Amino acid sequence: FTSSIMREVVSVHVGGCGNMLGYQYWEMICEEHSVDKDGTRTETGHDETHNVSRVFDTSPSQKFIPRSIQVDLEAVTDYLVKSK
Repeated sequence: FTSSIMREVVSVHVGGCGNMLGYQYWEMICEEHSVDKDGTRTETGHDETHNVSRVFDTSPSQKFIPRSIQVDLEAVTDYLVKSK
């Protein structure tokens, strides 16, 4: 019997405060893994290459997409995060 251990992270951010904290979190993660805002890698890190798949999905065009769910009833926070 072999068990496979999932080692992927999905972040969930709820409400205005949660979404703003989530934005700061993803900004830091992108910087740590050298991922630009458009989802491309600026440099290939030595040890970070395999770890990037834990928090990002990869699109067919090799862009990195954060595994994140944001929930808010007010559209204001969404506009603020998208404008940054």
